[in-house]
Amino acid sequence: MTDYSKLSREALIEELQQLQRHSQQAEDQGRAAQLAEELRVHQVELEMQNRELRESQQLLEEARVRYADLYDFAPVGYLIVDQRGRIDEINLTAASMLDQPRANLIGLPLTGWLRSPDIKRFFDFLRALGGAGRLTVSGLQLVTRASPNRHLRLKGTTIENGEEAPPRFRIALIDITTSHNAEQALRGSERRYRSLFDDSPLPLWEVDLFAVRDLLAGLPEPQSMSLGDVPRRDRPIIHQCIRRMRIVDVNQAALELVAMPRKDHLLQGIAALLTARSWRALAKAFGLLWRGGSQFVIETSLRCCDGAVRDVIMHVHVAPDHGHTLGRIVVAMVDITQRLAAERALRVSEQRFRALLEQSPVSTVLYAPDGTFKEANPACLSRWGVTVEQLRNYNILEDLQLQALGILPTLRRGFGGEAVTTPEFEYDADARFGAVGRKWWARLHIHPIRMGGDIVEIVVQDQDMTRERLAREEARRRQNELAHVARLTTLGEMATSLAHEVNQPLMAISNYAEACLEMTAAGAADAPTLRGALRDIAGQANRAGEIIRRIRSFVRREPPQRKRTSINFLIEEVLQFLTSDIDRAGLRLCYELSAELPPVAVDDVQIEQVILNIVHNALEAMRENPPARRILTIRTLRQPGGKVRAEFVDTGPGIAAESLPQIFEPFFSTKEHGIGMGLAISRSIIEAHGGRLTVASVPGEGTTLSFDLPLNGNRAPIR
Repeated sequence: MTDYSKLSREALIEELQQLQRHSQQAEDQGRAAQLAEELRVHQVELEMQNRELRESQQLLEEARVRYADLYDFAPVGYLIVDQRGRIDEINLTAASMLDQPRANLIGLPLTGWLRSPDIKRFFDFLRALGGAGRLTVSGLQLVTRASPNRHLRLKGTTIENGEEAPPRFRIALIDITTSHNAEQALRGSERRYRSLFDDSPLPLWEVDLFAVRDLLAGLPEPQSMSLGDVPRRDRPIIHQCIRRMRIVDVNQAALELVAMPRKDHLLQGIAALLTARSWRALAKAFGLLWRGGSQFVIETSLRCCDGAVRDVIMHVHVAPDHGHTLGRIVVAMVDITQRLAAERALRVSEQRFRALLEQSPVSTVLYAPDGTFKEANPACLSRWGVTVEQLRNYNILEDLQLQALGILPTLRRGFGGEAVTTPEFEYDADARFGAVGRKWWARLHIHPIRMGGDIVEIVVQDQDMTRERLAREEARRRQNELAHVARLTTLGEMATSLAHEVNQPLMAISNYAEACLEMTAAGAADAPTLRGALRDIAGQANRAGEIIRRIRSFVRREPPQRKRTSINFLIEEVLQFLTSDIDRAGLRLCYELSAELPPVAVDDVQIEQVILNIVHNALEAMRENPPARRILTIRTLRQPGGKVRAEFVDTGPGIAAESLPQIFEPFFSTKEHGIGMGLAISRSIIEAHGGRLTVASVPGEGTTLSFDLPLNGNRAPIR
């Protein structure tokens, strides 16, 4: 019998129609009813299938719409291109990347948006994609008006279109601009870091401590948390930590610090560089890092490869991106060997300074730059007769006594930065501090002390000039006595000339007086004749008195007194005094005296003595010359630097070259009976006036003696 349940709907209908044609038979009628029932069942099933089909179609449509949205609005651009790179299909994201409407892009080559260097890479990518079926390429760059520097990664697959149809390629455009820029920034940052690391003048060490962290993590917490507190107890652990330290990198300055020629030697470990002091420093560092310290400073030392031990300061910085302080660290080392040596030298220098200050016999005071008192040594306190407490409020720049003495301008120069010395002055500590009997002659030496270009302290040394001043006054007194003796000696040598000089007016007076007596006795004396004779007697008496005045002035024994005097006037006075000697010697004088010389502050008697010695020596030097060669030229002129010069040029035989260095020495003379004191005294007189006496001579031609005198002096009246 036929199984109708297995027949299709079309077969059942055909079977039912045949049975209906033969419906007269009862068997056929039963079969027809069975067929009708099967048809109804199939109809229900078909309706259910149709409903499921419609639901599936609806779901499929919804999925298609979702796929279209996902395709169009995906964050990745999708497109399909042919072998020549022309766009067949593109999603909205890719169209947005190309900055064009999607409809305008169909059929256009993608290479129109690629940079010229990337076009060849794109076609190489398509050719390789045709052979491989799936491929990725990165680094292509799109150029659009909106985004001129968009960086892409292309992923592609091949679409097979049959054996004869050319292949097409489905390409995903992935925008990697952000990641590319981040990578570029990261590489730039890394380059900058490496440049700073490698070129830094500071020794830098990059150290990996992850293995140390693992070691310490396995220790009991009390032991790990107290690491470094008791270095001796932790010695085995610290040794293990040092072995597990890994030097990642060092810069050139680090190699130079430890005198190591190659980096790879240092990367093998630092055990050979450690001293007992650096072992303790590392124990402390490990403990601080384990307890969370991220930045700290430790002072230690390293043993260099050349055997030297360098003192260093370790600046430890934990890298922030490793989650634990015992990870990656950077250690910057500062070589403080020279600094510590300088500090030690400074301490030694300070001790020496203190010793010198305390033990120095010279009164020394330290002042602040504003002049306030800071410190004084025992010699100062003893000299001034005061205590430190009495000097607490003393300011040397406000000392009225020093101001009255004219010392403050020099002091201010010293406090302004110059190393200066004041003139001598007499200081009365009694008037300033109430120190009875404390008065002395002093000279202050001011020495500014600088640090970093700034004045931090002023050292003032009070040099006691009392004994020296008394010695100078005594020497000056003896010099004046010696000069007086020399003047007397000169007058003794000139006694004959002086006697003749005085005798002439006396003889004239005698003759005039006898003539008057004879005329009176003869009764021939009239008043006009007598008045004339008496006038001549008075004139000769005045002449004799002037000669005696000059002699008395020359030999007077008085303290030196300086006054502003014309040097030409002094020369004329001396030449008048020597008129007889000049005439008797047949000496011809040539004057070249400047009429515009300013006056000089001198003791006229002493300068006249110098001129007299020089002219008298010239007279004697030219005594053996023929009369025509007895010439003395006297010249005065003004010199640069505020000086006046007087020159005396004779035409005598000159002085031998070997005698010139001794010409101003006491008791040296080229004359047969000379005592050798004239020029020695003359030089001391000129030098006492702040001048200089010099000699130049050419044997056989003559000698030039000249002296310079400074113009500065007191304001005495000009004579």
